[in-house]
Amino acid sequence: MTVTAPPRPNDPIEFQELARKADADALIEEARQRGRRRRRIYGAVVAVVALVGVAITVFGRTTPAHPVPVRAQPSGTTCASS
Repeated sequence: MTVTAPPRPNDPIEFQELARKADADALIEEARQRGRRRRRIYGAVVAVVALVGVAITVFGRTTPAHPVPVRAQPSGTTCASS
C-alpha cells in the first residue's frame, strides 16, 4: 500500500511562483497608475489650450467684429481737422 502526501506548503517552488505572480501584479498596477497619470496630464494640457483659445477669441480682438465702413470723401474736398 502506498500513501501520497499533498505538497508541502513551504515548498520553495510554490513560493517562487507566488513571488513571480506578486511581481507581475505589482508591475501591472504600476502601469495602470502611469496610464492614469498620463491621461490626467493630457487632459490638463487640453483644458489649458482650450482656455487660452477662448481667452484669445474673447479678449484678443483688436478690431470690432463688424467694422463700420468709412465714407468716401469727394475728390475735390479735403478733410480739415483744425
